Amino acid sequence: MEHKQTIPWRITEEGNLEYDKCSMYLNLSVDNTTVPCQYGYWYDRNLWDLVCGYEWLIELSMTISGVGSVVGAMVFNTLADRVGRKKVFLGCLWSNIITAMAMAFSPNITFYIILAAIDGMQQQGMVATSYILAVELFATEERTFPGNAIEFFWDNTRIDTVACFEREKAGSRNNYEKSGEEK
Repeated sequence: MEHKQTIPWRITEEGNLEYDKCSMYLNLSVDNTTVPCQYGYWYDRNLWDLVCGYEWLIELSMTISGVGSVVGAMVFNTLADRVGRKKVFLGCLWSNIITAMAMAFSPNITFYIILAAIDGMQQQGMVATSYILAVELFATEERTFPGNAIEFFWDNTRIDTVACFEREKAGSRNNYEKSGEEK
């Protein structure tokens, strides 16, 4: 019996053969009963086994980072009012470098998620305090323009980035559709 005969498969809508990544046949000679993989999983990188039912931890880490940003907005803005914006900004900047390095070498997903929350807090501390520091360089009656300029460039950078990727996706879809029509 070949190795791949023990892995369930299906034909995709495109007509390709696709092997199941999370299950195997229990006893192919008896019936087609499948069970979760018993001998581990094979993939290119160590993903802390975030496969076959644990993919939700990836989204959880991003959500926790967002929650960290909300907490960071409350904590670091209050702290900046008490100890100074420059100190909070520099503290968040340097500690964020350390946190990012620790995230890169995180030994497990739990530690990574904790660091993601801290990272979100620090990023919000940097963004909010740097914005206020920049706006406070101008007189009170002149703060509208620099505030709007900062937000303009921040928002347009994000919009341009998304538009660039969407344009490429749309282009590849149009090319695929055109090639399909020509056949």
